Amino acid sequence: MCPHCATLVAISILTRFVAQLLSQGLDANAGDPAGRTPLVYAVVADSKGCVEALLDQGRADPALADNVGMSPCHWLEKKRRKKRKKNRKKKRERERERERERERE
Repeated sequence: MCPHCATLVAISILTRFVAQLLSQGLDANAGDPAGRTPLVYAVVADSKGCVEALLDQGRADPALADNVGMSPCHWLEKKRRKKRKKNRKKKRERERERERERERE
């Protein structure tokens, strides 16, 4: 099985597992010692299925902040900013490489 397919299967299994736990009474707003809820971890892991299950079935509170004051929405924005920064860096590197190639010609 290719790595991409294995990842998709794992995500599907995890989503069903979360849904099953929620149906058995899992508290979707329970936090770990840092105050992070399952919704925070689902957002950070980019698990759309788990996020949907937690919001729909578990009634997770998206405004619930952890011990440092960050809600799942804050974590999502932090992740997006990091991704944009990484993309800008890659773009600059590609531009520099093109410039070097033009100089060699």
